[in-house]
This record gives sequence, C-alpha cells and structure tokens, in this order.
Amino acid sequence: MKNNRLNIYKIKIVVILPILFLSSCMKEELVAEDKKIIDTKDRGVIHMYYDGKEQKRVTLLPDYVAEFSTGKSKYRELDKGAQTVVDGNRVKIHKVGSAGIKSFLSRGSVPSTLQNNGDYSPVFSSNGNDSSLMTLPGSIIIEMDKDLSSQDAENWAKENKIKFQKKLPLTNGFFYVFDTQPGFSCLDKANELRTKSGVISSSPEWYQKAFPR
Repeated sequence: MKNNRLNIYKIKIVVILPILFLSSCMKEELVAEDKKIIDTKDRGVIHMYYDGKEQKRVTLLPDYVAEFSTGKSKYRELDKGAQTVVDGNRVKIHKVGSAGIKSFLSRGSVPSTLQNNGDYSPVFSSNGNDSSLMTLPGSIIIEMDKDLSSQDAENWAKENKIKFQKKLPLTNGFFYVFDTQPGFSCLDKANELRTKSGVISSSPEWYQKAFPR
C-alpha cells in the first residue's frame, strides 16, 4: 500500500509540473530577506534533493545557464560567445561562452552581473551529461500533515521566508506550492523545509529538457 501511494504521488507530480512552471514564472515579488546575493562558496558537482521521500542526485553542469524570461533574452547581450540550446517562451538555456561566468557557475553561484539583469539558475543533469538538462525556476511542492487555510499557508510561508502560491487539488494528501528564488536558493530551501514540523515532504520543482542521442 505504501509503494502504491508513492507511485500515485509521483505520477501526479509529473502531471502538474508543467502547470506549476508556467505559474511560477509570473510569481509576485518575494520578501526582501530572500532577495539576497547567492553565496559564492564552493559547492561541488553532485547535489541531493528529494522527490517526495526519495533522495535523488543531480550533477552540476557549469557549461550551461538557464534564463527565465518571457521576452527577449538579456543573457546573449552579456555573454556574446553564448549559444542558446533551449529557446522557450518562459525558459531559455544557454551554453556559456564567458570563462568568468562559467567560473561562478562551477561553484554553484550566479554572478551579480546576471542577477541584476533577470532571473537565472545553474543547470544540472540527471545522468551526468548534457543529454538531459534540468534547472530550477523557483517553486517548491510541499506536503503537509494537515489541511491549511490560505491564511495559515501564507503565515507559514512568511515565517520561512518564502511565498505561498496555491494549494494543489489532490485527494491523497495536502500539497502546497511555494515560491523561492531560482537555482540553488530553491534547492537549498526545499531541503531545509523538509525538516520542519508538520512537513511530510518537500520537493523542488524542476524544468527538464531531454535531447535525443
């Protein structure tokens, strides 16, 4: 029964991710405390996150950066040697040309020159190569152990320096979507919140693009 419930949970999350991504791109301004510069400490190559209660690994790909924008790309103006490999309406993924930007990304950091010109995230891979690109638009799916009113969810979000987006209409649990900043801010916050009282699971929302080999 437990395995069946986990499988149902995974299927429903896969279905809702495209919808969540579209809404997350239009999220309102976050609280000031969460608008800080990303730390530039070395983070390594392999990173962990949780899909429901299952721990998973992703590999950082410093040759790529994701840009979240509904208009013309600003990144190509900042990195003349870049090549755009995904050019969507809401997300663009660029192969980095600038050695300086690549150096920041290799440490899991987005340089201030980019942060001051839009929303960006490092890019990851589920299989260690660039045939499967993953990035973090900036939303977290959280399952709570009880039903929360909109006001309760907003208060909980404020306490944890995130923003309440909506409750998901699922019948097998109490699932909520919260907004963070893109990239490692999202990954770190999702991992942090899973240890909070009342939280059953905390999973970052991923945008994924696979390329045929």
